[in-house]
Amino acid sequence: MKAISPKECVEAQKGIVTDWLIKIVNGMITKSWDGTRAYVSKQRIKEILESKGYNYDAFNEYGGLKFGPLYEEQGWKVEQDSDFWTFTVVKGR
Repeated sequence: MKAISPKECVEAQKGIVTDWLIKIVNGMITKSWDGTRAYVSKQRIKEILESKGYNYDAFNEYGGLKFGPLYEEQGWKVEQDSDFWTFTVVKGR
């Protein structure tokens, strides 16, 4: 068996992160985009997940919130802190 590459890891994450979560994140990016950056609230994501019957911590542990690399593949720089994911455009893309 060979070690996984970063590209293979991103491909594997595509199967873990749900399409409906990507749709929610896309909407949050669109609503908060100011031409420079956009913010996605972790608290709001938690509320949405729990309203759908998911346990936020379990969802996170499983990897369901590891959408950053998927957006980075599309030209975003994604930074995470305790309250938000911040999306900015990668220069040159």
